[in-house]
Amino acid sequence: MPRNGDGYFRRDGIWYFKFRDASGIYHEKSTGTRRQSDAREYKHDFLENLRHNQLPTEEAKWTLEQALAKWMEFRAATRPKPSVAAEQTACRHLKEILGADRRLCSISAWDIRRFQMKRLEAVGPKTINNGAHCRAQERTAVGIT
Repeated sequence: MPRNGDGYFRRDGIWYFKFRDASGIYHEKSTGTRRQSDAREYKHDFLENLRHNQLPTEEAKWTLEQALAKWMEFRAATRPKPSVAAEQTACRHLKEILGADRRLCSISAWDIRRFQMKRLEAVGPKTINNGAHCRAQERTAVGIT
């Protein structure tokens, strides 16, 4: 497979590159494009996100229910009981509106806005903001900062 010295190679007309992750393991990554200029831009953005730890983690494959259970386990160990009870309620509403079986990687900013609008029909803004702790963990897992 001929290489041109800049770290890109083609397979079936699509540009690929190799990169090393934080643990030192090499991986091949498809840019999904046939144009080398687009491939360069994709690689640059990808490596920049990798450097800043902004790529999705394994947690992105978790369901919302799994993520919220882990979150509540952590919060129960570090927060007073009244705070935990309020957060459990916020988590229950998140699961009801977004769906407990949804993968974190499938939840978008629009889904969060839809959740907020739906909850505003029943409660005030302060109550909705109390659920922000739960959503912060989702964004971290998915790679949204």
